[in-house]
Amino acid sequence: MDRILIVEDESIIALNLRQTLLRLGYDVVGMAGTGVEAVNLAERGQPELVLMDINLGPGEDGIATAARIMQQRRSAVIYLTAYSEDATLRRARETAPYGYLLKPFSERELHATIQMALERFRTHAALADGEERLRLALEAAEMGSWELDLQSGRLCRQGSTDRLFGVDTQTFEGNWEALLERVTPEDRGGVRLALAKAVDEHALMSIEFRGQRPDGTRPWLRLQARSYGDPGVPPRLIGVAQDVTARRQAESALRRAATVFRATREAIFIADAQLRLVSVNEAFSTVTGHMAADVIGRRVDGWLLRPAFRSN
Repeated sequence: MDRILIVEDESIIALNLRQTLLRLGYDVVGMAGTGVEAVNLAERGQPELVLMDINLGPGEDGIATAARIMQQRRSAVIYLTAYSEDATLRRARETAPYGYLLKPFSERELHATIQMALERFRTHAALADGEERLRLALEAAEMGSWELDLQSGRLCRQGSTDRLFGVDTQTFEGNWEALLERVTPEDRGGVRLALAKAVDEHALMSIEFRGQRPDGTRPWLRLQARSYGDPGVPPRLIGVAQDVTARRQAESALRRAATVFRATREAIFIADAQLRLVSVNEAFSTVTGHMAADVIGRRVDGWLLRPAFRSN
């Protein structure tokens, strides 16, 4: 059932409003006559919607109270008031309400406004939940998402993008050229070409390059993106960024180990948990006289390790 909080300092009006809402099938979680009562009831009652009178007598008014409630929890607010001066409307608009009804209003107007507000509120809540899940997923993966407006060059970032590139969110200009300044000069041309290809061919952009951060580090970064755009709509490039330094370092270490494995004159073999040979180097064949093709897959304890050697 739709949960509604009434904030109205005139008790007779509040009681009449409560009876109307109950007759319309709404769940009234409470009635408050002051800003303090409204904030406390909102915390306890967890309303989806707050019907807020702007004039609450002494203390803070309904606009200030609505701002406090929306800072503490996710609720929609509809102002029910006799005030329509420009200054009041401007202050109310700053709180992004879901409706503004001037007294007196009919039951039909009230019901329709509430229904529209609740539908908008639930849609916005679902979008906010989806954005929050995306943000948490990006943080967990240590990735960042980015979107480039190809017409204006404006760049939007989310997640770890700023940290990956080492930019200061407060001072960063927020455009593609400024971000490219965080790419090493020798890799910058490749990134530009990858971007141009993604735009011209509507292909997947996937490139790894070295970044340059203010602290002097040069991490390996990976950008992936694809261009999107409908007729009459400025094209956009949307993708993700990820630090792949650890993977590149691991690959480099493996290549060095493979070089040593191949070049050393010492016989080396690698066996799995069942003591079956999975790899041998050329020196192994020279020392033992067994070719790799003949021994891969065989257990080492049955023929390679002699009983006398095993007993020591």
